[in-house]
Amino acid sequence: MTLFILTLMATSLLLAHSRPEYAARVPNGNNVAGSTNIGHIGSGSSLNSFGRDFDGKWTVSLCQKDSDGDGQTNGQELGDPCCVWRQGGPPPLQTKGISNPGDRSSRRTASLLNVTCNITNTMVDSSDAMRLEIVYSLVGLAVALLSVGC
Repeated sequence: MTLFILTLMATSLLLAHSRPEYAARVPNGNNVAGSTNIGHIGSGSSLNSFGRDFDGKWTVSLCQKDSDGDGQTNGQELGDPCCVWRQGGPPPLQTKGISNPGDRSSRRTASLLNVTCNITNTMVDSSDAMRLEIVYSLVGLAVALLSVGC
């Protein structure tokens, strides 16, 4: 019985332990001030609200959600306000002043949230492939950042 309980406890610790590879699956995952495990409460193994919402990948739905209820979307907090970042692609639109989407007291400066996202799809060749053309307008300045085939 004691061996069973020890095995169960060890398995629980392994399953709840933060995984460094998860940080690479969200924009600025390794760039959140004061946190190396943004899906967990403090340095413990318990998941915070963002950790419970995260299912191993960054999605538009997760990006648009406000996991910690602080009035800022997960995307805004992690520097991907337009929800276009993809793992392995270019860096997110913003890399400074990143906040923790699982900590209600961690918020970005309002001036960093002033972003307008304009996303359009256009035909690019006879195979009917779509090109996602993303244009950001940041504080009144339009910046063409990314052209990705999809």
